[in-house]
Amino acid sequence: MSERMFNAGGFYRGDAARERKWKTDVGKAKFSKPNVMSTLGAGDAPGRFHLITMRSNDQFNTTVYGHSDRHRGLDGDRSVVLMSRQDMDREGLREGNLVTLVGDAGDGVSREVRDLRVTKFALQIGCLGGYYPEMNPLAPLWYHDKESKTPGSKGVPVRIRVDQPVSRPIGSAGLND
Repeated sequence: MSERMFNAGGFYRGDAARERKWKTDVGKAKFSKPNVMSTLGAGDAPGRFHLITMRSNDQFNTTVYGHSDRHRGLDGDRSVVLMSRQDMDREGLREGNLVTLVGDAGDGVSREVRDLRVTKFALQIGCLGGYYPEMNPLAPLWYHDKESKTPGSKGVPVRIRVDQPVSRPIGSAGLND
């Protein structure tokens, strides 16, 4: 074993890109452009939404330390689905409605996450937001970038099923007016 492992602060392993040493045939960085400008492999369809997953400020990877998300002004509950006002109106939903998100990848596999409270949030029309890892069951394992193998968690195709309409907003989540 190297004695460097036991030195306080560890040791620097090096980083060619940081040192501007490009390991290419021409010794320079190479860039490529995408073939399409959308990462949504499933595309658009009537009634389909694209779910983006996100972490809260009190979370590191899959470890959740609390239920307060100061980045989005939400507190008390991670079982939410964030929606634009326009999408809520189009779907006949109000803040506080309980819904199920149903996977819409078109592969015949049943995927859903239940008991999500509708929460108004400034999002692009057609997009929904939800917390990672709670929304993981909706993302097919095969739904990833072909080269990097990065999961497609910023455009998971889903549909909304209304479980429990409510007449008024309830709970502390969704105070994002």
